[in-house]
Amino acid sequence: MSAQLTLCVRESGVSASTVRSYYQLLRDTLMGFELEPWRKKSKRRVVQTLKFYLFDIGVANALNPEVSVISEGNDVFGRAFEHFVINEIRSFLSYSKLDMPLAYWRTSSGLDVDLVAGAAALLVECKASASVRQNELKGIRTFLEEHKSRRHVVVTREHEPRRTEDGIELIPWRQFCKMLWAGELIRG
Repeated sequence: MSAQLTLCVRESGVSASTVRSYYQLLRDTLMGFELEPWRKKSKRRVVQTLKFYLFDIGVANALNPEVSVISEGNDVFGRAFEHFVINEIRSFLSYSKLDMPLAYWRTSSGLDVDLVAGAAALLVECKASASVRQNELKGIRTFLEEHKSRRHVVVTREHEPRRTEDGIELIPWRQFCKMLWAGELIRG
């Protein structure tokens, strides 16, 4: 059972089958979607549970009891930023009529890549901080030790784009969106 499902069952007191049917209803009505874990063989032990997102960040935040104010630097802000970027990529794929699977990758030790598009044609990590430090790139670097990627980017709130010595692109979020919608990041 996924952590989200377990939490829902525990907090609501409703059976797991009922909660599953609610998630299915959200999927069927396009109110929510799941990201599958990236399942390509790995040397490391990876997380195999689904991640569930609602169609809209505002709705997700309104339903979250821990959210009263979203401010820079807190965990909720970071999750909302990630949610925004993932929704933007899903929208682009839909409007462009591109059928490209989206997944995420996370090791059991917590290293992760927020989004793996296609067969790792594009890796996307979202960092809501105004300045990304080298140690925050460990998830992408760990993924790249085992798997190839055509392009690997970190969507940031930094003001200027830059590239690390090992080829990871750090792109300000506004520029990322422009590049995405211009077809510069994902192609059919």
